[in-house]
Amino acid sequence: MEMDDSIPFVPLLSSDSSKYIDDVQHHWISILVKEQTPVGVELLKTADLRACFAIVDKEDTLSDPWRHIILRKFRKTMWEVLDEFGESVLDTIHLSGEEGLIDLWGVRYKHPTRHDYEEAVRSDQKRKMVTEAIADTVRDSPARKRLRDDAHESLMCQAG
Repeated sequence: MEMDDSIPFVPLLSSDSSKYIDDVQHHWISILVKEQTPVGVELLKTADLRACFAIVDKEDTLSDPWRHIILRKFRKTMWEVLDEFGESVLDTIHLSGEEGLIDLWGVRYKHPTRHDYEEAVRSDQKRKMVTEAIADTVRDSPARKRLRDDAHESLMCQAG
């Protein structure tokens, strides 16, 4: 079945979005699943200071792939563009003007689609598996294994 990439993601229609509501490791997904309606120009115009929205953008050119970003309002007409983890400020943009959010909405900035959400979930799952594999490697380091074996041998000697 072909996925229509123009249909905005709506968390109420997703059965798996609830497990990401409080995911502090992936802020973009966490913000997106809490949004009640698709983000649009009117919502951005009336947003409170420090409001955050999970959207997608084209980084440099319109031929670039859509990138997951977080918009955070920090002045009346100024927004910060944060990476999907909310860790780095990538850019600052005006609400209006030639290079502003309003003029470029739908062309350079837009609300994510179901495909964007699923792509972020797959990426997050891969990242978490890599993190867990690294943690397993640390737990099973040669020095730690030797200490564990020595402790086991000592216990066996005491029990024997």
